[in-house]
Amino acid sequence: MAEVKLSEGEKCYLIHGINDNFRIDGRSCWDRREIDLEINLLPSCVGSAQIRSVNCSVIAGVKMSLVPPDPGRPGKGKIEFFADISANADPLFEGRGGQGIVVELVSFFEDSYKDCSLLDCLTVVEGKSVWCLSIDILILEIGSKASLYDLCSIAVKAALYDTRLPKVYVNPDTMDIEIPDDPFDIMRLDISQIPVFVTVTRIGNSYIIDPTQEEEASSISSLLFSVNNCGTLLHSKKLGLGSLHCDPIKELIPKISVVALELHDFIEDQCKSLTS
Repeated sequence: MAEVKLSEGEKCYLIHGINDNFRIDGRSCWDRREIDLEINLLPSCVGSAQIRSVNCSVIAGVKMSLVPPDPGRPGKGKIEFFADISANADPLFEGRGGQGIVVELVSFFEDSYKDCSLLDCLTVVEGKSVWCLSIDILILEIGSKASLYDLCSIAVKAALYDTRLPKVYVNPDTMDIEIPDDPFDIMRLDISQIPVFVTVTRIGNSYIIDPTQEEEASSISSLLFSVNNCGTLLHSKKLGLGSLHCDPIKELIPKISVVALELHDFIEDQCKSLTS
């Protein structure tokens, strides 16, 4: 994500093209670049996935543990998020250079997943024991920041699709928990309600998705949305320092829902084809 500097003439050319719904790489404003998805990559994890798109690459891995539930949520499991940026992703991220992006990313994941129905599926014994899923996100390469959030959400949802948890049996007399040794005695997670992220970036008077580095360098600001599989917007956050007016944003909501539904379908189709 090395800083791209454009001349005023280059910015003007790019902005006028986008206002005419034509971008420098031939896409329209609401077209996304090709995405490659792989799952079941990390043997040390119960679920994993890698996502690649142009010059962006993200790996997500899921690990599990049995823990007591939070006192205020006795019937819900836990999901913890951790993220890191490889120093090889960009010279800007050597040392603690990417700490701001990591904190922002983890915070948005936590807000988006705190009421997810998946938490209900992770209860083993209400008030006593639940599954805690630790999700690690490793960013190997960054194209644009606005594209990064969307790709991380795809990688996480695909990794959860790939996740297999051992079936847990509870002794009704002692309430002791037993985990069978059979590696095939497992359960899959219901990921249908897990959200994906859609980032829209304002350039000139138009909004686009999946910006290039040059487009991001010409942008005013971006909006990040968390959207479930029904097209409902769950959370939002503004990225960048520029100001945005609320009226055009209201008009974007139907388009954002359509983009999110396409991503949900893409994840499901790709994961099914990879496991068939």
